[in-house]
Amino acid sequence: TDTLQAVVVLKKGNVGFAYGAGLEFAMNKSRSCFFELGYRGFYSFVDVTTTVNSDNKYNAVVQLPKNRNSVYIGLTVQF
Repeated sequence: TDTLQAVVVLKKGNVGFAYGAGLEFAMNKSRSCFFELGYRGFYSFVDVTTTVNSDNKYNAVVQLPKNRNSVYIGLTVQF
């Protein structure tokens, strides 16, 4: 009869600032194939975590960082 549930709780919306930069290299003379490298970042103005207080549940909310970063690599082929 004793149950425990993990609940991940996040707000549905977020407001922030996105930024980034990238490089694109042509792989052939006809410029139909490209290799791409880039960086993207996002800074959140809003804390998206929240809390729930109810019976038989506890918060398993992970504190999300306000600043998130990523690096990407891509290959583009044009037909």
